[in-house]
Amino acid sequence: MELFFGVLIGLVVAIIAILVFSFIFMWIWNLVVPDVFGLKQITLWQALGILVLASILFGAVLKILDEGGALPRDFFRFFLPGLVEKLEDFAERGQAVAAHRREIGAAVKRNAVGGDEHVE
Repeated sequence: MELFFGVLIGLVVAIIAILVFSFIFMWIWNLVVPDVFGLKQITLWQALGILVLASILFGAVLKILDEGGALPRDFFRFFLPGLVEKLEDFAERGQAVAAHRREIGAAVKRNAVGGDEHVE
């Protein structure tokens, strides 16, 4: 029962935070963008939609997961099972590829300095 209320309180706080952030975004947009760019003012729901679209396009979910916080990982594990593991596996493979490329670069530099091979 405590877990239920904890999750419920967490969801309410998250929804309120999202709405407050959307309101701030809407307020700044309506203050600046219509005068500078000549676009229309937006509503709260349009602001929320723009924020969701931006988070999808710019990978805010990956950034949150990359910071290593337990709360976002647990949240995504609960609501999107398998996503966190796939993203972690993807990140590990990317790090392995980057390490391999660094090793190849170091080997090429050693060969270039040693005179075995000339690299431009």
